[in-house]
Amino acid sequence: MSSIFGHALIGAAIGDNAKSESKSEQLFLSFFFMGLVVCPDLDYLLTWCFGVNIAPRYTHSIGASLVIACIGLGLKKYVFVRRLRNANPLLICAASMAHVLMDYCVGVHKNPIFWPLTESVYAFEYGFLPSAGKLDFLNFYFWRNLLIEMGILVPVAAFISARGRNALKKRVYIAILATGVLMACGYISVGLSR
Repeated sequence: MSSIFGHALIGAAIGDNAKSESKSEQLFLSFFFMGLVVCPDLDYLLTWCFGVNIAPRYTHSIGASLVIACIGLGLKKYVFVRRLRNANPLLICAASMAHVLMDYCVGVHKNPIFWPLTESVYAFEYGFLPSAGKLDFLNFYFWRNLLIEMGILVPVAAFISARGRNALKKRVYIAILATGVLMACGYISVGLSR
């Protein structure tokens, strides 16, 4: 799996494309989109709190992502009408799908991506995002993999984010540096044992 930090970063980057009229609205949008991307990992709460191990992880499927998107669209239409008025429905759908795509790109844990159509599990054979593994802040490998993951995802988030793209257009040398960091960290990640 990709780390919760990586998922949240991509969620914030997607949410940055929704126009906001104030800083508080932008902050709300960021947290809303982060929540959409992180949402499939809520099944960990069942494991951590109640010892229920769900295998395969149905929350990591396109079907579950569509449910998350519908919940997000419902929140936009009925609950947070003013706060989410500028949140494009396509952005909400993209955010709900981002988690499954990111975890697929790790290539470690196979997930039932096409559930409920099939329960077959899939992972990208040549994963290029490092696995976060268990959230253990005392584990050296967690920090190493998180650093590599951020080296890949921060440039990706900059290209996804409206403000990031604007900054990269104004400062081409930063875009070149970001691309170099992305490629170097991607190369290191592909070389990690899976």
